[in-house]
Amino acid sequence: MKKIITGLAAVTLFIIFVILGLAGYLGMFSSVAVTQKSAGPYLLVYEKFTGPYSETGPVQMKLYESLKTDGIETFRGFGIYLSDPEKVPASELRSEVGCIIEAKDYAKVKALSGRYSVKNFEKEDCVYAEFPIKNNLSYIAGVMTVYPALGNYIKKNGLTDRTGYSMEIYDIPAKKITYLFPLIK
Repeated sequence: MKKIITGLAAVTLFIIFVILGLAGYLGMFSSVAVTQKSAGPYLLVYEKFTGPYSETGPVQMKLYESLKTDGIETFRGFGIYLSDPEKVPASELRSEVGCIIEAKDYAKVKALSGRYSVKNFEKEDCVYAEFPIKNNLSYIAGVMTVYPALGNYIKKNGLTDRTGYSMEIYDIPAKKITYLFPLIK
């Protein structure tokens, strides 16, 4: 019986170390550098989505594939999250998700304007942070790590003049997620 308990304890410790190691690899124990800086401008092709933020990925991928079919290759996705998940039920969360268009493809997008929702994200002063993309779990780890750091920075610096939404930019070539809280001008 003692051997079974010792074995279970060893397996449990091993699992804990694996989980902690993975969390460390993803950057969950790293400090997050939060600053204020300008972001944009960006030309955005997007779709509106209502529902859990965790379900926006397939909407974004569908739009990415559609743009690719139309000869527009994008390297950065985004999500603009309009609702506060701490105050709004998951089924009612509002967002706009899509792709950031590269300058070389602006004319192509304008020619296809009837097929896509397009808008400009003007240059904005933002509370800003970055998080590395190491694998698909990075998107979850980033939310768990970066949003508390952003919230602490905003509180510490008395920045109550936010627009009320957040934006995440998924920069695949740079392997990073940029988190933005635009400030009111």
